[in-house]
Amino acid sequence: MNSRRRSWAVPALLLLLAGAFAFSLAVGAVPLGAWSDLRPGGTSWDILFRLRLPRVLLGAAVGALLSAAGCVLQGVL
Repeated sequence: MNSRRRSWAVPALLLLLAGAFAFSLAVGAVPLGAWSDLRPGGTSWDILFRLRLPRVLLGAAVGALLSAAGCVLQGVL
């Protein structure tokens, strides 16, 4: 892999990660758009910050830890 291809791969993957993060926060049984009423104590606020955000953060953490475990396993073998 040459350096030119590598130079755009990391920003592209970070952009894809940010898009997946935003998509998973917006999609669910109750649709939340960009213009949802997010005042504290409201229904949209509770759905976003008590249900969806912890789920997304936990999924990202589990994915990162599985990635690290795979790297360690390949290093050991």
